[in-house]
This record gives sequence, structure tokens and C-alpha cells, in this order.
Amino acid sequence: MPAGAAQAYLQAITAPPPTSPLAGSRKIESLAPDKPGLYRRTMLQGENAFRTGDYHQARARFELARSLQPRSPESVLSLFHARFAMSRVSYATAAYLLGRALRLMPDLPLAPLKPATFYGDANTYAQRQVDLKRYCDQRPTDAGAWLILTYFEWFDGNVQPAYQSLKHTQKVARDPNLIEAAAIFADAMAASGKLEPPDESRAPAVNDADASTDAPGSEAAPAGESRVGD
Repeated sequence: MPAGAAQAYLQAITAPPPTSPLAGSRKIESLAPDKPGLYRRTMLQGENAFRTGDYHQARARFELARSLQPRSPESVLSLFHARFAMSRVSYATAAYLLGRALRLMPDLPLAPLKPATFYGDANTYAQRQVDLKRYCDQRPTDAGAWLILTYFEWFDGNVQPAYQSLKHTQKVARDPNLIEAAAIFADAMAASGKLEPPDESRAPAVNDADASTDAPGSEAAPAGESRVGD
């Protein structure tokens, strides 16, 4: 690594965490902080790659950003978005990262966030939501996928479907990390003041025997946060 790059990296990892865009009240167009520096540049590079559909490059940039500021929720959330966009067989790694973001920032569901903003093509975002909903309908015991569905429904403004998806997540989740993440989301939902008495008819029926374990691929990712098939 060139001396200049090494110095910039050292400064970035030793700097105090920047103020997260997620902590403000203004509409979020970017998760990159306002403070100039290597962390901001890396986040912007990841967002630019994401908008062009280069999710592998976006993931690489967001992973670097997280190494610079491990406890900044916006890098973890951005990495979740990239992993979700890349997922084809399993949403396990994406679910792990969403849970991590919620633990870093328990009031994340209160942020003025629109995930579709980060996609360059609205049709791509819409298709990914269709794919996710189909997956959840086919795998009612995959708690991780249902938590992700909760996230997107909530931030797309579909409050009651999100509430029902979250209740279903809590019903079928057995992994402690998913249970904790769902509880954090539930607390933030309650604090939002948006909830009305729910219609419980939407979530699929799950026998207690079927919910004894999370579906394959729904557990939190092991060390290294990678799963074959994502």
C-alpha cells in the first residue's frame, strides 16, 4: 500500500465515528456522512456502484467502509442492501447484516429512509421485492427472510403488512440473533406511533412442529459472514 494511502487508512480507522445520516430527520438520499475523508469516499463509491447494478463492487466498497468504521450503522446497512441485491438462493447473510444494523442502531426503523432511493432502476427494486415476497410465501419458516420482508415493507410505507410480517418472524424465529433483531424492530415500531390494530389474516399458518427450527439458510451467518449460495 502506498504511503499516502496507508496514512489515509490509518486516519480513517482512528477517527471518531462521523455523525450518521440515519440519525437526522431530513430525507436520506445517501448514507455517506457529510464529513470529508476516506470513509465518505468509500461509501460514495459503494453507492455509485450499487446504482449501476454492480453489486459485487458495491459489496467490496461497503466492506471496506465497515472496516474503517465498524460501529457505524450506515456501512452495515449498505452492506445489507448489497447482499440482499446479490441473494439468489438464500437471504441468510443479508438477514445477519440487517440484524447487526438493528443492534448498532435500535431506532433504525424511525429513520426517514426509502431503500428504493439507492437503486438506479426502480423496476429492479420492484422485481427484487416480488422475488422476496415469493420466497417468503414458499418458505414460511425462514425467519431471516421474513425479517427482511418486514424491513422493506416498513420503509416502503406499508405499515400493517410490515407489522404482520414481523409478528410472523417472531413466531417462527429460533435463532437468538434473529429473535433479538425482531424484538428491536418491534420496539421501534411501537415507538413510531404508526401502528393500528392489526389484521392477522395475512401471515401464513405455521404448525408448531414446522417452526421448531429456522428454515435452512435462515440462521445468522457464522464468522466471516458468508454463506454458499448468497
